[in-house]
Amino acid sequence: YFALYLAYVSSQDWDHAISANEQSLKINIEILGENDLNVANNYYLGAQIYLKKFSVDEALRLVNKANEIIDTKPSKEPLLLARYRLLRAKLYQNKERNEEALKDLGDAITVAEGNPQLYSDELEIKNFRRNLINSLSDAEIAKLRINMEEEKVKEQQDENKKKDIENIINKSHFE
Repeated sequence: YFALYLAYVSSQDWDHAISANEQSLKINIEILGENDLNVANNYYLGAQIYLKKFSVDEALRLVNKANEIIDTKPSKEPLLLARYRLLRAKLYQNKERNEEALKDLGDAITVAEGNPQLYSDELEIKNFRRNLINSLSDAEIAKLRINMEEEKVKEQQDENKKKDIENIINKSHFE
């Protein structure tokens, strides 16, 4: 069913992709149990497809289930946690639940930051966070107690880090 899901996604057949993912979900729950990371991933994939269909409420319901499962794990899988939180933050932003979105983005940044395997995820999460903050009104920035000076410092630090990494990559190409 997962292979069918991938085939349907590649052909942008969202309804059949949802159906195949639901079948995969049922099997994973039956074999692995309701709190397995494979089950969480089924919920996450379902949320992505429902988002493509503009069914934000259903997407949010499913990504919440994925996040609930990963939160039960004593050792959080950084990649999954970062991606599950980012997707939920996007859905929260869509529903103008910006405080919750920023909390999820903070969680995602915490696990992605400093993990070299998640550097591209870190950049995506931080860019999304910056764009979210830049879309807020002055009143909401004040209500959420966002310090714009601190945000500018973080942005500059991120730019410096990005330049350092680009320099390392460029040097490795010439050696």
